[in-house]
Amino acid sequence: MRRIGWVALALVFLMLAAAPAAPAEKRIALLIGNQDYDASVGRLKNPHNDIGIVGQALAAQGFELIPPIKDAKRSVILGGVRDLVRRLNGAGSGAIGFVYYSGHGAAEKDTNINYLIPVDAKEPGTTKFWDESVKLDDVLRLLDGARAAAKFVVFDACRNELQLPSKDTSKGLVPVAEQQGMFIAYASAPGRTASDRGEKSGPYAAALVAELAKPGLDHLNLFQNVKEAVLNTTGGAQQPWESNGLGRRVYLTGAPTPVVGDPGSQLLNEAGRVWQWVKETKDTGELEAFVHRFGDTFYGELAKKSLLEQRAKDQQKLEERARATEEEKRKRADDPQRTGTGRLTSEQERLLQQRAELQERSEREALQRAKAAPAKHSITVNAAEGNKSGRADDPQQAGVGRLTSEQERLLQQRAELQERSELEALQRAKDAAPAKQSAGR
Repeated sequence: MRRIGWVALALVFLMLAAAPAAPAEKRIALLIGNQDYDASVGRLKNPHNDIGIVGQALAAQGFELIPPIKDAKRSVILGGVRDLVRRLNGAGSGAIGFVYYSGHGAAEKDTNINYLIPVDAKEPGTTKFWDESVKLDDVLRLLDGARAAAKFVVFDACRNELQLPSKDTSKGLVPVAEQQGMFIAYASAPGRTASDRGEKSGPYAAALVAELAKPGLDHLNLFQNVKEAVLNTTGGAQQPWESNGLGRRVYLTGAPTPVVGDPGSQLLNEAGRVWQWVKETKDTGELEAFVHRFGDTFYGELAKKSLLEQRAKDQQKLEERARATEEEKRKRADDPQRTGTGRLTSEQERLLQQRAELQERSEREALQRAKAAPAKHSITVNAAEGNKSGRADDPQQAGVGRLTSEQERLLQQRAELQERSELEALQRAKDAAPAKQSAGR
């Protein structure tokens, strides 16, 4: 109830706010541009220009720029990525990291391993060449160390100018599996090359900068617009590719600005800010409150999905608890020694012991009389003793509380066994009497 109260308070506060709040998350960008390659690999024209204009566009959107890296060796590239990860972890939850690489990249055909090519790599296609290059997987693995941040990784690579033997190398990168917490973009489709042509930059960098200048775009719409622009600029020759591993939409250019007098835009803006409060909650009450207020917005749809998932999890927990309870009841019913149903009290155990002793003594006396008297007399005595036994078998007459059905069954079995034993003893006595009379004559 307390948490629902806080959410309600947040809703009231935000509805009273006159202007949208600025993004609070920390934003950090790393830009790498390699162009001064050995002639045997293929020199490039625009990577330094690319990282220059992309860096300016990111800075305008509140990104802190790590000093750009130009014409880097393998160790410098990996060192820059480690620096970014360290800064993102220090920025706390909700931080956004952005890596932009412009330069040569390729995939080794036999292994399907993607590489970023440092400027000092030589002898293309040789083992030494690949060993001096940077595995794309190594970069992604390092970035995964910033688990709390949303990461954007853009590879503007796979240039036509790359001079590599076609028999064992692909100038295009191969697809990578979706990485949780990362949005990965290739400037060209897997297996295809990207252009380095342009007066001030390559076509992909130009399209990315143009979209970063448009306010209110979430990352999905932004990179879709980039793809369409590159396709148009290159006449369909270069088609960018993306892999989205982010669990939410990230507004790299700021949240949509509400239109004055447009209640729908204002509601969407409020929903986006409140969603930051409740998106990680496991409380169905909070999610229901959010859906009630913002159910018709984009964020309302996200909340409805989260609500269904949380209800399913809660129902599963209830079912597991019910199954555990039923299993415990079954075990108690099957084991009379367990505490609970089927266990005799100490008083009942004492009375049962007394009853058994009385029945045993009665049986011995009946056997003794059968040896010394006619069978009829023995039967009469037995009947009298049976009446005593009947009184002993009545727990109400003995002052014991009502027994359970399981206890009654156990007592009934014991009584039947004792009765059968007594009858067998009487029969043996009857059989022995004629033999004694004949011996007396």
